[in-house]
Amino acid sequence: MVSEPTIAPKGNGLTTALDIIASPSDAFARLRVVPTWGWAFLIAAVLCIIGSFMGSAAAEHAAVASIPAAFAKNAQLAALPPEKRQQMIEQQIGITKSFSKFSFVLAPIILLITALLQTVYLLILNAATRGQGNFKKFWALSINISIVGSGLTLLIAGIIELIRGPEAFNSTGDTLSAIPGLAWIIPGTTGFLHGILLSFTVFSLWATGLFALGLIAIARIKPVQAYVGAAILLVIGSLITGSLLMSQV
Repeated sequence: MVSEPTIAPKGNGLTTALDIIASPSDAFARLRVVPTWGWAFLIAAVLCIIGSFMGSAAAEHAAVASIPAAFAKNAQLAALPPEKRQQMIEQQIGITKSFSKFSFVLAPIILLITALLQTVYLLILNAATRGQGNFKKFWALSINISIVGSGLTLLIAGIIELIRGPEAFNSTGDTLSAIPGLAWIIPGTTGFLHGILLSFTVFSLWATGLFALGLIAIARIKPVQAYVGAAILLVIGSLITGSLLMSQV
């Protein structure tokens, strides 16, 4: 449980953002009173951009390496004359390389979209559990937790991808596997199951715990409901990742 502060906390966005890691209970106490998110977004966005930039070479190699296999799985494309098929593959590779070089700039946009979807889910959970949250509080909660859920995730992934080198990554699943998690403990999986395992990482579990504690402190949702609700959010994310990787089976 997060203790109720005896004095109304002041809204210091930078302190709150840093306390998401150092002292979550203090961060949530402030967010309940003053839901700040500007500093948190800046920190998370910078971490995402740095991590994505460091891992861009690995992401490009993975995307390019997977293109011939994707063409081979498509019956219509596989039936094309070899020269025509090779031409289309080379065109797709060129587009992929161009996009990969600047894809890191999309990280902040993806971060905002993710936070918005999380906020909508939290509002539904709040209504179902008769919590005391609102859009502003849940938006601030999601953005602040994104420092862990998105920022640190991409930063560590980028560092690992940079150390291992681009040649170690031949598919999207390979790049996602850079994050320490269940996929490391249960290797050899592919497709949907691989996507599920990839979603259960050190940072996603950390973020899930923060969501649960935040729901308790900010929305006054009962602990069991908060933990179950946060776990469902994690499961939804894992199902989405699994669906995206299903084509790799």
